[in-house]
Amino acid sequence: MENPFLNLISPDFKQLWHDAISELVTSLATNCRLIFGEKMETCESCGGGVNSTGKKPTSVYVQGSPVHFNNVGRCGVCSGKGKRLVETSENISLAVIWNYRDFIIDVKSLKTPQGLIQTISRLDPTLPKIKKAKELVVGTDIEKYMRHRFVRNGEPIPVGMRNDETDFIVVTWKSSGG
Repeated sequence: MENPFLNLISPDFKQLWHDAISELVTSLATNCRLIFGEKMETCESCGGGVNSTGKKPTSVYVQGSPVHFNNVGRCGVCSGKGKRLVETSENISLAVIWNYRDFIIDVKSLKTPQGLIQTISRLDPTLPKIKKAKELVVGTDIEKYMRHRFVRNGEPIPVGMRNDETDFIVVTWKSSGG
């Protein structure tokens, strides 16, 4: 008996699927930021200068710096340490699905899917960045009103209909608070 499903999914159908997901990723793009962690950086307000012994920061105001302070006191940015922790991040556009009933990858088996989102993006160049990120901030354009922070809940899942390449990834994220 011949397989009735043989050649059911044609190259045209695969292209249609690819175009539909591509449009979804582009049309539903939300401004987000991937957070990679923190690094020590020289304070831009006092310049991180040290005294003649080379041990203590001088805490002297650098002309034109964003935060002015009296040279008698401590730098208000780094508390006189000369260095400060700075969050390393990168802005990125992702299609965000907020309602778990609309997720591409099923998570209904979880007891409480609330607090989860899924993002869809192109595999290249976002996959290495997403794997490296510690957190995701969604909706950076409204961040001054509310902050949606998430951590990755599992590995990115490649999705696609082409045998030779996978163009997109779906990632499930769990809320980590604001």
